[in-house]
Order: sequence, then C-alpha cells, then structure tokens
Amino acid sequence: MHYYRKHVKDYIADTSHLTMIEHGAYNILIDTYVLREKPITLDKEELYWSIAARTEEEKTAVDLILKHFFEETKAGYRHKRIEAEIQFCIDRSNIGKKGAKKRWDSKSNADPLVPST
Repeated sequence: MHYYRKHVKDYIADTSHLTMIEHGAYNILIDTYVLREKPITLDKEELYWSIAARTEEEKTAVDLILKHFFEETKAGYRHKRIEAEIQFCIDRSNIGKKGAKKRWDSKSNADPLVPST
C-alpha cells in the first residue's frame, strides 16, 4: 500500500509530547508498516538496519515508540490504527474490483476495443 489517511488532529493529540527524533521514528515506523502491509519485525537488529536507526539515540527513540504506540505480538509489532487503515484500503479496492467486474460482465456493456490486425 502506498497511501494512508493521516488525521493530523488525532496525531497531534496522541504525540504532542514526543521529541523531534521520536516523531521521526514514529513516522518511519508507520510508513514502513503501511508500505509492507504487515507488522513491524520483532528482530531489532533487522529493524534498526531497515529504517536507518544507527545512533543509540535513534535506537532508543524507536524502542520507546514501539513500547508506547505498538503492541508486541508473535507476528510482530502491531498498530491498531494502521491495521484499520490497511483494511479500509483493501475493502475499498475490493469494492472497486467488484464494481468493475459487474460493469464488464454486463450484457449491455460494449465490447472492449480490440486492435485490428
């Protein structure tokens, strides 16, 4: 997935106490979650590498954000809001696919253009 809705008012309400580096860690983790459409890996070494957390300050920020905003599960670190956003986009896509199929399967629908040979 390459897009998600961000509710700025909700984001600020939940994160106004974060430092700039913590905001960066949170946004990178969210973007990574959305792009991969799966929970954040539990392997901290792999996670730090994949999101370019190199300094101790950056790694500490990542750990803090994971602790306070994500839920650790066997599948990885989950985020309820992002899971809901991913599902929302999947549902919208499926509705669009069904509509397109219905439209193309309709007998009243014109044949698609076929190049002449």
